[in-house]
Amino acid sequence: MDAITKDRTVAVRVEVRECDGSVFTDIIHPRTPRRAAPLPKRPMPETRRSRHARRVPRLMEVAADGFVPGEDVVVAVIVSHTDAAGTGAARALIDLDTLPYDAGQEVILLGRISGTFAVRRLT
Repeated sequence: MDAITKDRTVAVRVEVRECDGSVFTDIIHPRTPRRAAPLPKRPMPETRRSRHARRVPRLMEVAADGFVPGEDVVVAVIVSHTDAAGTGAARALIDLDTLPYDAGQEVILLGRISGTFAVRRLT
């Protein structure tokens, strides 16, 4: 009975009939609903992680041809590495917000096998 009526939101009438014919009736009242925890009066301070989560990246694509298919291609101002596609083309997405403020305005794509070297402006 306790398990059935534990989380009740309405009153429950329980009627028990004994073997001798006597009847016992009880009304189990609903418990008072709990109120939700109050919201904090002041907003939580912003953390570095929450700032990063809501930041929209500013991306720029840098592309060049002439690489050996599948070769490793270095992306410099070294912010990442990429691979050449099956056609020999390489592609990198640069998040401009991750570059140091005083970084140059050019990016280098360098094929580790072919030695293909491409310089592109970030404009």
